[in-house]
Amino acid sequence: MAVNEKMQRDRQEKMNAVRDSAYMNCQFYLRSNTQYDNVQQLKELGSRIDKHWFRVTDRRYQNERILSIIPYNPKMMLPFTKLTCKTLKDLFSILQHPHIFPMSDFDFSLEQKLVISVQPVSIKGSLKDLIYQGRFTDSFYEKYNRRYKGLELGQVQIFGKQVLEGLLFMYEKSFPQHGSVHSGNVMYDNGQCRLSGFENSFIGNTSRVHPLIKKKLKDNKEALDTLCFGHLLFEMCCGYELDSAHPEPQHLIGHQSPQIVSILNFIFGIDTGRYPTIKQVNMTSFLSTDVF
Repeated sequence: MAVNEKMQRDRQEKMNAVRDSAYMNCQFYLRSNTQYDNVQQLKELGSRIDKHWFRVTDRRYQNERILSIIPYNPKMMLPFTKLTCKTLKDLFSILQHPHIFPMSDFDFSLEQKLVISVQPVSIKGSLKDLIYQGRFTDSFYEKYNRRYKGLELGQVQIFGKQVLEGLLFMYEKSFPQHGSVHSGNVMYDNGQCRLSGFENSFIGNTSRVHPLIKKKLKDNKEALDTLCFGHLLFEMCCGYELDSAHPEPQHLIGHQSPQIVSILNFIFGIDTGRYPTIKQVNMTSFLSTDVF
């Protein structure tokens, strides 16, 4: 057997063992939470290697949900207790907004050291699925490995505005920065975008773009959501993820829309050397409701 084939087989066997362990953890958890049954393990819907997703039936409401499990993160600032869990569950319940994706249920398994989230099924998937023309049930590592042409200018404006409205509503409710704004955390259906992933800042998880932008945040931590939103806007416009903290000249040369170059320069402080707030981004002419 060739070395490459053996390495691939060993990798697949390791992945299968991890998935089997996650399935057993889910089944064990559901023994004490009989509201959900008919468990179907899904592929890797996101980039977190320690997070697992399951399609379940909610017996109370007789509909399907997506249940995810992720190990407790020692970097979590809050105590990992049932009281914290109840507080967060109550807190998430107040996020009722057209551009916030609801959290149906939230729980800690103290015995297993797991965080459990339950949300509705988003049949159309995420904004990332729209950009890359993927299905929400396909593996993250299979459907996002090619570049696409990006969305239409009007779509970028509308969807960007919807994400901003969700963020601003969170701020109005005294939530901290979202911290994980990216296309995979924006659910999409029938022209409407709804922001999810707001639990991550409470359980110690950072965004997948954090390694790229952390140096920029060293003296400007309040710019986290602005930079994440800038990366999201770039991906919507260009059809691929930005691989640097800021767009470089080669990323923007030849782009068909001066409006997009202008808004990206503003968000990333290219001309001013300062990052705007999310509220200031929302007030730009590019994202004004007057253009829709």
